[in-house]
Amino acid sequence: MSAFKELLFGQNANVFGKPAPSMVLEGHSDIVMSCAISADGSIGLSCSHDNTCIVWDLETGQKAHILRGHTGIVHCCEISANGSIGISQSEDGTLIVWDTKEGVMLRKFKGLSQCFVKCALHLDGGSALATRSNDCLVLDVKSGTTKFNLKGHDKLVTFCAMSMDGKVAMTTSLDTTGLVWDLEQNKGEIRHVLKHHCAVGMCAMSPDAEIGVTGTTNSGHYTFSVWNLVSGGKMHNALVGHRSVVETCFFVPSAKDSIAVTGSLDSTCIFWNLDEGKKLFSLRASTKGRGCLACRFQSCATSADGSTVIAASQDTTCKLWKIHSHKQVLHVLERDLSHVLSVLFPEILDACDCMEM
Repeated sequence: MSAFKELLFGQNANVFGKPAPSMVLEGHSDIVMSCAISADGSIGLSCSHDNTCIVWDLETGQKAHILRGHTGIVHCCEISANGSIGISQSEDGTLIVWDTKEGVMLRKFKGLSQCFVKCALHLDGGSALATRSNDCLVLDVKSGTTKFNLKGHDKLVTFCAMSMDGKVAMTTSLDTTGLVWDLEQNKGEIRHVLKHHCAVGMCAMSPDAEIGVTGTTNSGHYTFSVWNLVSGGKMHNALVGHRSVVETCFFVPSAKDSIAVTGSLDSTCIFWNLDEGKKLFSLRASTKGRGCLACRFQSCATSADGSTVIAASQDTTCKLWKIHSHKQVLHVLERDLSHVLSVLFPEILDACDCMEM
């Protein structure tokens, strides 16, 4: 094992040169659809085809609570920055707000989408987004009321995302567009229309809401585009790295550059530098003798500093990676070297043989 790999991942590297999971979280009885993680990486939330959500203690890998209240497959979940509030949305047409510390339901929103179910939560747990057919609702989590409705798509909304400050939202749709919304001053006015050539299945935005990502699948090509959300212009088109559908994307809030992580049905999570449009390295769940199909990733999330990565898998588990010295590496690079991190980081990771070829 190289010194660089040991620095980044400790002893958690398998014989094929890819960092193996630090933990495998077992508790669901069916496919895990989505997962989320608190800012400090200590609390996780997952949801499943088994109609339940699970709150995880990520320090021990043990279940803290099993959350029951949905009557259908739970497609998505989110957790507040401090890990105290969680939300989940199901094909039963409901979104449930959870007290994740106590493991109890706080309130339930009804009449939501039963197809292309996706939700997003503001970091303080005060407001949420939830898909509903061709539109998206902005919900007041604390009062249980609907603030306003985001109307602008002509077909089903497939995905939604919210900025860290709750002032900007993104939605994608089967109508081949992504929409950027102003949630503060204009109460749901469309800021930009992001045009594509096919249906758009995924979106995400940077913590400062200046960079956005959209994912598409067209004729067997699995790509995503990077957008400047201030101008509405495209920064990078058709970034390629995954071999199957890109299900989700999360940004690393504390990174110096725009570092994002994508999760795919090809059983990998890939770290990207979106400023440069470059792939940094990947994490893979599959091991020798076990097919990738059982480990396909439905979702992934990172802690605020990027040192903990969690991925939801079709094999009924969540995979957790602890990048033990990730913060130390970034600190050394930023403090002692004058070169751009986006140039140095790939070289270091290539030296430790973590880059997927």
